[in-house]
Amino acid sequence: ALEERLLPDQRATAFVNRGWSYTKLNRDPDAIRDFDAALRIAPQLTIALLDRGLALHRQGKFTDAQADYDGTIALDPNSLDAYRNRALIFAHQGRWREAIADMSEAARCDPSNPTWLFARANYYFQINDLDGALASYESAIRIDPENPDALWGRGKILARRNQLERTLAEVTEAIQARPSSAR
Repeated sequence: ALEERLLPDQRATAFVNRGWSYTKLNRDPDAIRDFDAALRIAPQLTIALLDRGLALHRQGKFTDAQADYDGTIALDPNSLDAYRNRALIFAHQGRWREAIADMSEAARCDPSNPTWLFARANYYFQINDLDGALASYESAIRIDPENPDALWGRGKILARRNQLERTLAEVTEAIQARPSSAR
């Protein structure tokens, strides 16, 4: 049996690896069982918490998933995946300010990736905070000047502000950056 041949840390890692494989096969209940087993052996194993949270998240068990993401962040305050995944839960629940805060943390953890800033901009847009949205789109554009989604988002804000000439320029730039981005 697995327990007899491996040291405790190896067993915990083996359960995580098998749980991850179950997750990839869309067998989330089996994955959760293995992540639980890993955490019984090694309660501080952040990857087991994070991956169990993801499996719970996929099953729509948002409260349990959030608890695992909270635990992951408590153990590893630089866990990009935990912040990102928890932000998605908050957004799903319409908890926009908490989603914004977590995407800000994701951007702190991975400052060269405009994805987190773009997502944060969209969350600001949801609460009609156009200044916050615009600042986030502009931060994403500073990292990736040809990001058509961020250019389009900035254009959307400018349109809301009735700055139509700038809107035309932004949307045209977005289309030229990636022609398939025309919306």
